[in-house]
Amino acid sequence: MSVRASWFTKKKKIRINSVAIYNSLYQYTEKKINQNIQVDEIVDWIKNKTIKEFEKQYKKSPEVGALNNAIGRWNEFIATTLFTQIALEFNQDSSTKVAIFSLPNSKITGLDSAKSYSQFINLLDLNQSQNSGIKKLEQIQNNIFFPSPDYVIVTSKRNIKDQFDEILQRQALRPDILDFYTFLEGSLMSSEIRAVLSLKTSNRPDRRYQPLFEAAIVKAIAYLLAQNWKYYMVASDLTEGDYTVFNHAISPHGLATQQDIKLVDQTYLYTCKEDLKQLILDTLT
Repeated sequence: MSVRASWFTKKKKIRINSVAIYNSLYQYTEKKINQNIQVDEIVDWIKNKTIKEFEKQYKKSPEVGALNNAIGRWNEFIATTLFTQIALEFNQDSSTKVAIFSLPNSKITGLDSAKSYSQFINLLDLNQSQNSGIKKLEQIQNNIFFPSPDYVIVTSKRNIKDQFDEILQRQALRPDILDFYTFLEGSLMSSEIRAVLSLKTSNRPDRRYQPLFEAAIVKAIAYLLAQNWKYYMVASDLTEGDYTVFNHAISPHGLATQQDIKLVDQTYLYTCKEDLKQLILDTLT
């Protein structure tokens, strides 16, 4: 079977295999990213390749809904590839290693489970003695419900840092894998988490409010653990309303404690690699 034959699966409906398509076009996508070509141009290029191959195999156009779902996944894969390359470039000249990675979806577990509903909380080592807030977090972890953040940015100077670049290289090739999460789960010091990142590729107004709940929980956990985790919004388009909300929203726990704690620390346009290099530097300052 040819590589392109695996792009689609025909059952009751013809399914677009977004992962297979991205993987088979990766070497070209990577080159376009490094040439600093706009993300929307890259997505359009993948979309047009897909439509052309679909029409060739099935003599008709793909369904709009299926194509839109695939476009959403390609946006995520390109973002992961792009962030991964930026981290690898930073790590070449730094003793502190940086990693950017996505998380599996949060899921309901039994109330007596040792693991939290939140895959984000499950990253943490709940036995770190130097943080007095960690035991408080452990006691309430099963009552904290929020979706997994799109990306987490971590740093390390410990022996685990030696494996960061190796896993980043795999992640660049296969942005759909979760090797970093598996590697770090249950082992992170709270101080090693530096930022949480939300990716917004939809222009729907409600999309600007969904991540704010996530940001509120992340900032509240950081406050409990006496950490200064940052929360970033990366969006393919920022409307005036987006700028107003992201730049001025106050954290709910800041409201309760009468402190001016920003909910979103910075916003970035998801346009091309060069525009997002500053993200790493901002994370570490």
